[in-house]
Amino acid sequence: MLTPHCPEGWTPPTAEMVCDLIDGRTQAAVAAALGITHRQVRRWMKGEARVNWATWYTLHQWVADDDADAP
Repeated sequence: MLTPHCPEGWTPPTAEMVCDLIDGRTQAAVAAALGITHRQVRRWMKGEARVNWATWYTLHQWVADDDADAP
């Protein structure tokens, strides 16, 4: 489980890790949940941009909440 504080030595997730986490969700849905553009999500998924700790933590929380709301 992730904590809100960035662990020492943390490295940004790979594109594969991002894709695995948001599996089954649209780029638009992820972007809307995070208040960013779908282009930024696409950059993460292609490995063209890094996800910072705060965003990675928030994304994990959103996915967990989204999964809890699923029927």
